[in-house]
Amino acid sequence: MAERNLSRNTQASYRDTLTLLFPFASARAGRPIDRITVEHLTPSIVRQFLDHLERDRRCSGVTRNQRLAMIHSLARFIGTHSPAHLAWCSEVRSIPFKKTAKSLIGYLEKDEIDALLKQPDQRTALGARDYVLLLFMYNSRARADEAAKLAIGNLQLGRSSPSARILGKGNKIRMCPLWPTTTISLSRLVIGRGADEAVFLGRTNQPITRFGVHRLVTHYAKLAAKSVPSIIGKPVSSHTIPPHDSCPSSACRRRHQHDPGLARPCLPGYHAHLCGGRYGDEGQGISKRRHLESAPPAAARWPASLIDGLPERTLGRPSLVM
Repeated sequence: MAERNLSRNTQASYRDTLTLLFPFASARAGRPIDRITVEHLTPSIVRQFLDHLERDRRCSGVTRNQRLAMIHSLARFIGTHSPAHLAWCSEVRSIPFKKTAKSLIGYLEKDEIDALLKQPDQRTALGARDYVLLLFMYNSRARADEAAKLAIGNLQLGRSSPSARILGKGNKIRMCPLWPTTTISLSRLVIGRGADEAVFLGRTNQPITRFGVHRLVTHYAKLAAKSVPSIIGKPVSSHTIPPHDSCPSSACRRRHQHDPGLARPCLPGYHAHLCGGRYGDEGQGISKRRHLESAPPAAARWPASLIDGLPERTLGRPSLVM
């Protein structure tokens, strides 16, 4: 684990897989769990285990593939350190992943987002925190876990181009520009606090968890549904707050391109591509900058300060111009 620098969530996933696999293999082999050897973990038992996950535990194909990926990793580790088990390793790793359909990620319309942001009572400390949290997630496209782990030291609020440094899945880092409204709200929230502290704290001054973020989002979504009935029936979560490129139509993105409540327009795709996106958009920021710099001033219609906020280089892979 330490050599591969796996994330905490990956380690927990590996642990859970072994917690399920070993008792199952013990029951199938008819031996105590502390007497199981590699030979007892046959490819046949692995296949039965995967079927057990889907049939008895009602797991989806995605979860089944996640468990299988861990078993493949275990087989590779054993094969590397025990050449006598190379044949076993090859058989286990030949078990294929199941093809699954990608689920469609929902989204909220502009009026639904406005209704959601109006729900927190900003006259209270917790209400003000909740408003900033929702606004930050809308601005940055951050996941619940990413927002919960955001530290004050990762915010650049006093510069001409304020931004947030977000550590995402796979230990990938992305820099997300912040709107003026978001910058002001975050500055008020973190004033007088240390750089090592989490931005969003709970009632006991402990960092909020991703489960807490999910609870807040669903709570305010229920309140917003009273004034905007179109929210009813939508699976509102941290994934549906920001506009993104997986929306089924470009009309959705156009409705989010300009927020009348902001001091300047939101560049189409700016927070999506520059932030590295949560859906494989790494490296698009430099392309966006080149595209704007090459466009005629009359066609660009964007202030120079906004273009200057785009990075000269990005951490992601290079990409083609739009």
